[in-house]
Amino acid sequence: ALCISKWPEIRKYDKKFLESFQLAKDIITSIRNVRKENNLGFKEKLILQINNKNNNVSKFLETIVKLGGLEKIEFKIDKTLSGSFFRIKSLEFFIPLKISGDSISEIKKIEDELIYAKGFLKSVQEKLSNSKFTNNAPKNIIDIEKKKALDTKEKIKILRKSLKKFI
Repeated sequence: ALCISKWPEIRKYDKKFLESFQLAKDIITSIRNVRKENNLGFKEKLILQINNKNNNVSKFLETIVKLGGLEKIEFKIDKTLSGSFFRIKSLEFFIPLKISGDSISEIKKIEDELIYAKGFLKSVQEKLSNSKFTNNAPKNIIDIEKKKALDTKEKIKILRKSLKKFI
């Protein structure tokens, strides 16, 4: 008794428009990921460089600029600058990043953390290679030490990746 309206009819839609919207959405997401990875505030205006002018992107340029917090979009990549690359489908994107005094201190901080993590990993590995420890310690303690070693290896990998962004 409550359902008296007809089912909606299927309408035609523009598949290319939906694909270009998805591309714009992926670009904005990638820009925001670059911001997050490099600790950049949204107030800091960035420049997005694209390897070619794609007609699918051109419909949403203003939206990408606004939602990505961009100063502008350029259709040529300057590989002489340092920054962050990302790829979506066949398109390459580049965001030039300036190395400031804060970046130098960030590099030093990452290097110090990397040295500490390497030392910590070495001590855990020495403990695990010590037969007295492995023969006498309870299994759960050995498992905890193995997990520490795995976590530290992963942390070292992440720190190296972070350091490469600056170099």
